[in-house]
Amino acid sequence: MDHKILAAKYKSVLKKVRPVKEPMPQDLNPPLERPPLSRDPYETPLLPNPPIFQENFKVTHEILQAINFGPPGWLSNEEINPLKNKPTPIPKSILPQFTELISIKIRTGIYEQSTSSYTSQIFCVAKSNGKLRVFHDLQELSKVTIKDAGLLPQIEEFVDAFTGRSCY
Repeated sequence: MDHKILAAKYKSVLKKVRPVKEPMPQDLNPPLERPPLSRDPYETPLLPNPPIFQENFKVTHEILQAINFGPPGWLSNEEINPLKNKPTPIPKSILPQFTELISIKIRTGIYEQSTSSYTSQIFCVAKSNGKLRVFHDLQELSKVTIKDAGLLPQIEEFVDAFTGRSCY
C-alpha cells in the first residue's frame, strides 16, 4: 500500500490564540447596509484611483452629506493594518486534488471571491480515508478580532417548539 503522509503538528492549548476581550463599540449599531451594486464587481475591476466626484441630477454634495455613513473617523486608515500572510505551499503531489476541492467549494458557494485586505493561510491534511481536509489558519485574524459575546438564546422559546413531541 502506498500512503501519502501529510503531517500537521498539534499545538497545545496554552498557545491557542483567542479573540480580543473588549466591549463591542456601541456607536456602530445598527450595522450599515450596503447599497445594491450597479455593476458586477467580478467583471469590472475597481480602479486604483477613483475618478473625482462630479455632481449630477441624482447625487449632489448635499445628498452625500445627508447620508449617514457612520460617525466621522470610525473607519480610519491609521487603525487598519491589513494582514497578508504568505500562502502555505501545497505539495505538487496533491495539487490536482486540492485544486478540485477548492473549485467544488467555489461552485457550491462555500467560497467566494474577495477583495479584502485581510488574508489567512490555507493548507490541507489527508484524512484517514485518503481524501483531503482543508484548514484555515485564523490565528493572526483572531488576534485583531473583537469577541462579540452577544446574548444567549432564551431557553423558553427554544423549548416551546418541542411541546408535545418526544425528544431522545
